[in-house]
Amino acid sequence: MAIQLSEKQKQEGWQIVKFGELAKDAKQTTKTAVEDGLMFYVGLEHLDPQSLRIKRKGVIAEDNPSFTRLFKPGQILFGKRRCYQKKAAVADFEGICSGDIIVIQAIPGKIVPELLPFIVQSDMFFDWAEKTSSGSLSPRTKWKALAEFEFLLPPLDRQREILEVLQKVKTIDVKVGQTKDQLSRILNGFYRDYLAKKLKVEEVSNRPLMITSSAPIKRLDELIEGKIQNGLFVRSGVVHENEAKFLNVQDIYGFPPKTISDLESITCTDKELTSFKLKTGDVIFNRSSLVKEGIGWAYLCSNISRNAVYDCHLMRVTPKKELLPEYFLLYSISPWARKYFMCISQTTTMTTIGQGELVPYVILICG
Repeated sequence: MAIQLSEKQKQEGWQIVKFGELAKDAKQTTKTAVEDGLMFYVGLEHLDPQSLRIKRKGVIAEDNPSFTRLFKPGQILFGKRRCYQKKAAVADFEGICSGDIIVIQAIPGKIVPELLPFIVQSDMFFDWAEKTSSGSLSPRTKWKALAEFEFLLPPLDRQREILEVLQKVKTIDVKVGQTKDQLSRILNGFYRDYLAKKLKVEEVSNRPLMITSSAPIKRLDELIEGKIQNGLFVRSGVVHENEAKFLNVQDIYGFPPKTISDLESITCTDKELTSFKLKTGDVIFNRSSLVKEGIGWAYLCSNISRNAVYDCHLMRVTPKKELLPEYFLLYSISPWARKYFMCISQTTTMTTIGQGELVPYVILICG
């Protein structure tokens, strides 16, 4: 659908522009990077999806890359191969980069330069890049195609206002990333310094899985209320009297995982709602997956204030008071637990575990 300006936008001085009118492909190259005093290089593997920051880089003197494309601070490095990965970042140092990276530079006077990276990181720009890519195994787009991307551009004073808001959002995003990194270090310390020292898993040929511990442990069935319960089988096209949020297999992964309010809704009968209704403190385990590493992944139900049920490919356990749900979750996504579930999973057409495998799962009891 063609882009159109509203009457208000026309009055305010907005324009329909092509990306190539505001930016150019910086085609500078060098074959003497070390002699030129350059220290670092960037490949596609150094760019993180949907991040404007370059967090990693290679050392030219150590790796001797064959790259010749030159980039400078402030320029945008855009991954033109497999654009669906959404790799584009702003350089804050000088170096050389892969030929699969387009070096983009703002044209002075056409746009507030600092706004350009946010346009490049937009879903519309990446969708255009993917749409204009060619090739089957490793599709690539070209600068000529990117230059034809059309979008609405406000006048310079409005650009500065928008930029101010986007920079504040970026600052928050950086702080969130730093918080995640700190949490990861804390969790790794917990796993390394506590669990790893007390628990050991061995998979011995022709012998059952062996679990040893230097601290008290209990089986899962000793620490939960009632029995482990599989979830609800949903029949499509049938409408029932109760609406409820529906926790599906794909909803339990990611960091942070989806909250109950983020889930899609289904309808269920009174009996189904009574049997499968989730409550705060329940811990859910994935019991089947096409990916072996996904088996036994844990999810904590928290702050549930509405009706919610869960899928038949998930299992629910309700910890007793002596087992803190938050501790149970962290314990169950630890490297030790991941190894345990990978060892006990069964593979036919799909990798699975059942209640029988979850019952003997042992929990380290903190003193």
